[in-house]
Amino acid sequence: MTLGVIALALGAALSTCSLLAASEASANPGHGLGSVSKSFPKTLLPGDSPSAAMPTQTPQSPSTITFPAPGLGYDVAESNGLVEPLGGAAYYGDLYGKSLIAPIVALISTPDRYGYWLVGADGSVFAFGDAKQLGGVGGAQRAQPVVGAAATPKGTGYWLVTSVGQVFGFGDAKNYGSVSSPFSGQVVGIVSTVDGKGYWIADSSGAVFSFGDAKTYRPLGQGPPAQPVVAMAATPDGGGYWLVAADGTVYNCGDAVPLRLGPSMRITSPVVALTLSPQGTGGWLAEQDGAVVSVGIAPYHGSLTGVTTSSPVI
Repeated sequence: MTLGVIALALGAALSTCSLLAASEASANPGHGLGSVSKSFPKTLLPGDSPSAAMPTQTPQSPSTITFPAPGLGYDVAESNGLVEPLGGAAYYGDLYGKSLIAPIVALISTPDRYGYWLVGADGSVFAFGDAKQLGGVGGAQRAQPVVGAAATPKGTGYWLVTSVGQVFGFGDAKNYGSVSSPFSGQVVGIVSTVDGKGYWIADSSGAVFSFGDAKTYRPLGQGPPAQPVVAMAATPDGGGYWLVAADGTVYNCGDAVPLRLGPSMRITSPVVALTLSPQGTGGWLAEQDGAVVSVGIAPYHGSLTGVTTSSPVI
């Protein structure tokens, strides 16, 4: 599931379609429901001059579309660090045009959804909005790249996980262990428990490894995945979780409710990411070509089209 050289995928193209992060609708000027042009102050990075924080305008892509819809929206990120808000989602800056050591592989929202982190395959972490910069392991290409990240419930810490299951904790994110037993797939993500005293790590074969107070649940009435598992998300009460395969099949475990494609929704390219609504009754799948589809009870706010192979969605 690769598309050129990009972030959230496997192998040489660490990710082809950007991660999705749910975000509350924002009234920020310059980011109307039908606009993708950016005119907000950027987060300063090491080496930037003060003028780098001044509003800048990036070209609006004619192939990027949004649809007006009230309420909860979502942000879509590409491996080159570009973040696009859809459905009125808040925009706090991105890394577009910056020199990156490795592709961006994860977009993680803060608990209050007033900020987010972008995570690189090298382990670099970039904070925007009210997200706090708490450290990282970046600076050079990694033989086993970082493939996922998860924030603690208070947003004052986060974990990074590599393709072989090694975990790094920062802030109040305690390290409860890494995957040490042999496994047949490649790690695709890490998810925090409700209290932050544990986490799950999922691999592409559908195996789930539990650490701390995390409990393992079995898929309900479903056989093993026919396609590689690409993402995982937990229920709001932590009593279950979902696994999603590249073909868009969502597997519900524990108290996770079944999530099926919304009306008129269909999968047209490999799925690479899953994010849930706060209630856990619906969510969105991101495809490597930038398409977004809703599952369960979740409004559709549009997709990115014409995503290039040089910077797929993660």
